[in-house]
This record gives sequence, C-alpha cells and structure tokens, in this order.
Amino acid sequence: MEPRRVGLDPALLKALAHPLRQRILFALRVVGPSTATQLAERLGESSGLTSYHLRALASAGLLDEVPDRGNGRDRWWRAAHDVSGFQPSDFEGTEAAAAAVWMQSAADRNREHEVATWNAERDNWPRQWRDVADRSDYYFLATRDEARALLEALHDVLLAALGTTIARRDGHEPVPEGAEHVRLHLLAFPVREVAGMRLSSRDEGRQEASGNATERADGPNA
Repeated sequence: MEPRRVGLDPALLKALAHPLRQRILFALRVVGPSTATQLAERLGESSGLTSYHLRALASAGLLDEVPDRGNGRDRWWRAAHDVSGFQPSDFEGTEAAAAAVWMQSAADRNREHEVATWNAERDNWPRQWRDVADRSDYYFLATRDEARALLEALHDVLLAALGTTIARRDGHEPVPEGAEHVRLHLLAFPVREVAGMRLSSRDEGRQEASGNATERADGPNA
C-alpha cells in the first residue's frame, strides 16, 4: 500500500505541537483505528482527555472518524495520514516558528528515550533480534544535491517497507510469524566538526586560495 503523506502547514503544526496529541497520532498510526477509551488504556491517560485531543486533531484534519463503526457512546478514529513532515526553515519568522522548534526538540527527546529503553531492555530480547539491531554512522563529502538525492533514495526504500507495514496493520496482508515492531531513526546534517576535528568546507578552501592569489598579485614583487 502507498503510505498517505502530508506536509505540515502552520495550522497543522500548531495543532500537533502537544505531547499527548503526538502520542495519540503515533498510536493510531501504529495500531490502527481506536476509540478514546482504548487509547486512554494504551497511553495511561483518562478517556476524557484522549477524547478532547482526538476531537482537536480531527478538527485540524489530522484524524478521520471511521464510518460504520462505533455507536452513540464510542467513536472510532483513525489517522488521516501515515507520514507527516515539515521543513523547519519554512516557518522561520512566522507565528509557527516556536511550534516547529518544539516539534524538533520533542522528536529528539523521544529518540533519546527509545534508544535508552532499548539499551535497558536489550538483554531481554532473543539473540536473533539483538543481532538484527544496528547502530551505524557514516560520513560523506557531498554537494547539497547529492545529499538530497541520497536521502530521497533512502526514504523511498523506507516508505516501501512502511507500505507493507500498513497493509499488515489493516489486515490486507498476513502478519508473518515472528514479526516484531521495529524502530528506525534517520538523521542527516552537514557538519564542520567530526571526532573533535574541525573541518572546513571546500568553498572556504577555494575562497582562501583565491584570497592568497590576490595578495600575491598585489604584493611588492608583482
């Protein structure tokens, strides 16, 4: 199945910039349609609180009510999209800038928590799964276009795997025996320091060479 994707605009970003709303949306993307009561049990919150935030997410367009399910007492909700994202630079100098910063910080905290949980519980997993777990990092010297192309290729592979996950979640494909939930984090950014070593960009090197050449041409021996 093709994952449904949405780019977060300022209104969506501000609607999602809340810790419980983020947890609710992620839970619905993982387990599929649920009621406020079911989500409250999963997340350790009150059903009144989950119900309030479900309505707020639905009002923003991030959730849909599931037709032909539920009754006057329980309403069923599902995520309107499978993947959401945004470019923080798009919100610089806008009213949504603070929400964008909060979203990035929240993602970093969640990532740290998930890694810490894995480190604490690693020995409880069978060796076959411990051997699957990976902790890798890479270094590249690349242009902006090359880095973007690399990331787009990686995202294409991951989105294909996510499509299979969605099909299994929604019952369109059987879940294989031995399947487990797997978390994968992807980070990429330009750096000027690696392993405590200060680096200069190639552009800086060319500018320095150009400046030195000009000094020699204008010097006393010119």
